[in-house]
Amino acid sequence: MGNTEVPYRIPYSFTSFFTPIVALIAIIALGGSLFLCTVPPVQAVFVDPEVTLSLENHTSVPVIVFLKVPRPPATGSNLVSSEATNPGSQLPQASPAPPNSLSNTSPNTPPNAPPPSPSAAEILEHQRGVRDTQKTVLSRLKTIYPSEKKIRVITITQPDIILKDNYSVIPAFSGNLTTKGLKKLEQDPLVDAIFHDGIFSLGPLPPEEPRADAAGAEPELAYGSPAIGAPYAWNRLNMTGRNVTIAIIDTGIDYTHSVFGSCSAIGPDCRVKGGYDFYNNDNNPMDDHGHGTHCAGIAAGDHQTYKGVAYEADLLAVKVLNSAGSGYWSDIIEGVDWSVTHGADVISMSLGGNPYYTSPYSLRGTAAVARAVDEAVSLGVVAVIAAGNSGPGTATIATPG
Repeated sequence: MGNTEVPYRIPYSFTSFFTPIVALIAIIALGGSLFLCTVPPVQAVFVDPEVTLSLENHTSVPVIVFLKVPRPPATGSNLVSSEATNPGSQLPQASPAPPNSLSNTSPNTPPNAPPPSPSAAEILEHQRGVRDTQKTVLSRLKTIYPSEKKIRVITITQPDIILKDNYSVIPAFSGNLTTKGLKKLEQDPLVDAIFHDGIFSLGPLPPEEPRADAAGAEPELAYGSPAIGAPYAWNRLNMTGRNVTIAIIDTGIDYTHSVFGSCSAIGPDCRVKGGYDFYNNDNNPMDDHGHGTHCAGIAAGDHQTYKGVAYEADLLAVKVLNSAGSGYWSDIIEGVDWSVTHGADVISMSLGGNPYYTSPYSLRGTAAVARAVDEAVSLGVVAVIAAGNSGPGTATIATPG
């Protein structure tokens, strides 16, 4: 036999066997990752840590659930009406821009100007979107509605949520949520955030702070109004608050006080045009604490000598806190929601709080209210929040609003 060349063969090894497979897996993984990059990630639902902690020891916990309700950019040039003085009206009407003011669509509008306020039609469309989204999300839960509590609490022994409030223009609802309900909401693509609905408290009024007696506020008004240039606005610019409606979200207003016209009730012929008591669920927002009246006097009190900043403005008394200055975050949000739908041009809040006696997660409630206020602003309402409330002393700050 002659010499025969034997072709060279790579010896068998574990590595050589798996190299093509590893390469194939890498190619597939790379292609998969490239494919995944084209799909927008699903944003996780924010859950307030206090919700989770509370459910460890309770079968249900009060919550505020914010929803994802897409809304196209506003194209209208109208603000929420100050003409809607009937507190029973369900939706704001459009009001024209003031004379000589810059239109939202004017070519002279600076590039950093605020976005256009939505028109009445756009607000209606937004309200429909909120209602439809609420209905869709709640239909996926075993829900007991407020009107059904006495009936369905027997037939539904393990509900996911017992509904408290379905807001009108704020994309949210509140109620008592179970662990099972929480798990469902965490997987719902229409849910944005879930906050614990805790109890808010103003805390005791400082000894030097006046209560319901507006006369006690006179020294502060005598100093405060000139300090911010209010007399210049009154006398030079003729800006006194006339034809503007301010909603005071607080402990109510003593509408019988002389600085508010001494009316025996709220109504269209009085300075306090309308209001509601969300703590007691009735139509009488009388202040039984004092803080709300004090704030209303600063905003719009009309005294012969000492005047509020907008002393000719109309008022809405939105009572969300009780005689002790306490109430639920969900009621404060409902007050914001009601103010928007009942013709408020301005929402005024000076709630403060006592951060020294609250849990580590209590500021989550503040975040929930901030979302509601942001929504109101996007609908054309001006929000005025007092800064530096509840400090331990003069010229100190404890909570921002």
